[in-house]
Amino acid sequence: MSPLVIPFWDSCPSADSWLLGVDFLDRIARQSRRAGFGEVILRPGPDDIRKLPERFLIVFPNLLLSDRGWKRLHSLEADCDTLTALSTSDSIALTRSKDADLIRAAFAASRNYQELLARLRSRLRSDYMGVAGSDSVVFRSERDREDVERWLLRGLIKDSEGFMSRYLERRISLAVSRRLAKTRVTPDAMTLVSVGIGIIGAVFFVFPRRRSHVLGALLLWLHSVLDGCDGELARLKFAESRRGGLLDFWGDNVVHSAVFLAIAFRLYLDRSRALAFSLAALSVGGTLVSAGFVYWTTMRRKPTEGPLFASVVDSTLVKPGELAAAERIADQLARRDFIYLVVALAVLGKVRWFLWMGAVGAPIYFLALTAFKLKNRPASRQQNPIAQNSQ
Repeated sequence: MSPLVIPFWDSCPSADSWLLGVDFLDRIARQSRRAGFGEVILRPGPDDIRKLPERFLIVFPNLLLSDRGWKRLHSLEADCDTLTALSTSDSIALTRSKDADLIRAAFAASRNYQELLARLRSRLRSDYMGVAGSDSVVFRSERDREDVERWLLRGLIKDSEGFMSRYLERRISLAVSRRLAKTRVTPDAMTLVSVGIGIIGAVFFVFPRRRSHVLGALLLWLHSVLDGCDGELARLKFAESRRGGLLDFWGDNVVHSAVFLAIAFRLYLDRSRALAFSLAALSVGGTLVSAGFVYWTTMRRKPTEGPLFASVVDSTLVKPGELAAAERIADQLARRDFIYLVVALAVLGKVRWFLWMGAVGAPIYFLALTAFKLKNRPASRQQNPIAQNSQ
């Protein structure tokens, strides 16, 4: 793994400047390591320079890259005796040279980053790589802090999110996360808060009055909004964990099951007992069985670092050409935009319809997941015997 070298830190922000809950140096170090770079060397001394390998990265830390930008940089195959910089900025330079004396002399004679870059460029061939504008942001002074924070927060929005989630819920949850990132509130704590609000909201569906159902639906919507904060905090603070992913995943399914049970109990109190039991069994059973299926097939063997649950589709079971379409279909079915349907039904006094929808939709969703798994599993095993033997 290539090391990351920060030879000078005479710019803003300072190395210990905090940015949304993480100090600046730690943010650079964690992102670069996650992309595959090795150790981070801050203000390297003569011994550090002597130990540098042929390929290393020099960073003048006034630039932040997205995870995609870091991965693009790490995957770059630089030619020998070449200094490769971003086409839009000299703040990052990937250096590859077998001439150790040249590297030592350049570091020893340079008083700042510009001199170092000029000395290396005078002896090495210059090359450039492009990075999308959305994958980088410059932090030149404290006046840039607000723009940098907005850039970091925008990077938390997933491409697969629904319309309402992207343009309403995320705007609220990101505003909350921006403030919470500067506190000691943990992602797990936010998960428990959102789950608690969702369960309290479910209780209101037991009562007979429409206004109780509307209040319950609004609390369920609030649960959905705040449910985004735990993942946002985890990604902002590099606090993603298997425990947090499991807590978030099962917490959501517990809330959904509680809503179905509460509506079914209201139906039971209204003397529709057989119907209440049947609809509750189908909706809650389908929800929990589907959740168990997703856990077993896509989450059980995942590593602890990174997001535990990104899609209901296991990418190892799908042909590369079919993966994007499969993920889109499955994730469309798993989105939380149904919350707005619950609110609308509560306002109309038809919240029981949601129980019927769950009783029909949850089992169908489970059957669709099962069919998808059975269809793709044999092909993946034939094409990937190594993965088959490792299971």
